[in-house]
Amino acid sequence: QLGPIIFERQAEVISEQLEDARAKGAIVHCGGEVMNMGGGLWCLPTVLTNVNHGMKVMTEETFGPVIPVMGYSTPDEAVQLANDSVYGLSGAVFAGTEGEALGLAERMEVGAV
Repeated sequence: QLGPIIFERQAEVISEQLEDARAKGAIVHCGGEVMNMGGGLWCLPTVLTNVNHGMKVMTEETFGPVIPVMGYSTPDEAVQLANDSVYGLSGAVFAGTEGEALGLAERMEVGAV
């Protein structure tokens, strides 16, 4: 279950990131907006593709149900992109095998994978 965004400024940050991503060519597959429902601010679960590191959603903390999905050409590029952040709270890896995923995860500079 999702709960509301409890801090109005965070809802503004999420909205700004989503607007920035759309303006720079991201494709919104679902969600993509913050709404006021029942007196609370809610961010619909959002999946974005066609994202890049020129977008705020890729380089700033979101703290909302937003998943930007970015492809890569080589494992080294994937690790470089994953580590291109000053935050690195968490990351996720989807790979062909468990061994490939673990190898990538070990190289990521994040708190949790």
